[in-house]
Amino acid sequence: PLLDSLFKGGDGDGWFSLQKNTERVDSIFKGGEGDGWASTYLPLSPLPVRLLSFTGEQKNSVHILRWETSSETNSHYFNVERQVQGSSAFQAIGRVAAAGNSSVARQYSLTDFRPVLGNNFYRLQMVDLDGTYSYSNIVLLKMLSDKSLLTVFPNPTADLLYVRWSGKLNGKNIQVSILDAAGKKSGTSTYPSDQAQLSVPVGHLSSGMYILQLVCGDQTEQIKFMKH
Repeated sequence: PLLDSLFKGGDGDGWFSLQKNTERVDSIFKGGEGDGWASTYLPLSPLPVRLLSFTGEQKNSVHILRWETSSETNSHYFNVERQVQGSSAFQAIGRVAAAGNSSVARQYSLTDFRPVLGNNFYRLQMVDLDGTYSYSNIVLLKMLSDKSLLTVFPNPTADLLYVRWSGKLNGKNIQVSILDAAGKKSGTSTYPSDQAQLSVPVGHLSSGMYILQLVCGDQTEQIKFMKH
């Protein structure tokens, strides 16, 4: 409720209070001649996003950023921003839609398919429906090597993606998965590991950047490819 109050000190000390059904509180105080101050108090609004964590990890030649919220109020979207070694500014590399309003924990992720060699600094910009925003902690991931045991061709491709690998695989079967930009699997197939080359159908995928993930025994390899 709103409380407008006038306080006056000196002759006939007293005060006057008027209550109205709003969420604002205005108070004016005056004490004696030449002394006085005024103050307006506004109630605190709930945080648009309560962020539980923002983390990242390197998976071969890509960086995967993950975050979790405990609640969201009028949230609009998240920007993942990156600052590379030698640069003084963060640049947005991807956007993920927020829940809007939620009182349960929610998990999000975004994959950076093109990290640079050296230091990659990441932060999360949380944008509200009214355009206000705040930032998360900063995550540092170091890209030490951009080499992969996998080779894919043609890249870009429209229908079939051929996969070759160097070195010996230490399992009987190979699991090949396709991951989208958010890190979600769109399908997994199993092949015998004694094959020298695989052909993976990708014609059903929408145009864009993807990751081919190969798992054999305790080995995991990933490589990027473009579907057009």
